[in-house]
Amino acid sequence: MTDLPGTDLSRLPQRRAPGPVQVPAGGAVLARRAAWRFWLAVSVVAFVIWLLGGAAGGLWFLWAAVALALLMLRRWIAGGPRHDGRG
Repeated sequence: MTDLPGTDLSRLPQRRAPGPVQVPAGGAVLARRAAWRFWLAVSVVAFVIWLLGGAAGGLWFLWAAVALALLMLRRWIAGGPRHDGRG
């Protein structure tokens, strides 16, 4: 127990934000743009792996690209993430 700090850490003051957190005005647009950039990066990486593998075995890279795009479109159609702590 000699290697533990001498201060009881449970007695330290709690740091809290000064008020409610404000989301920037274009936050949803930026999040959607970032998600589509992620989709593009994953799709390109899968395509390059397919090319480096000799472009054999069918067009399997499309399964990853289409599945991820459908998930993102579903989220966009549903209206994005909920802010009530349930999703």
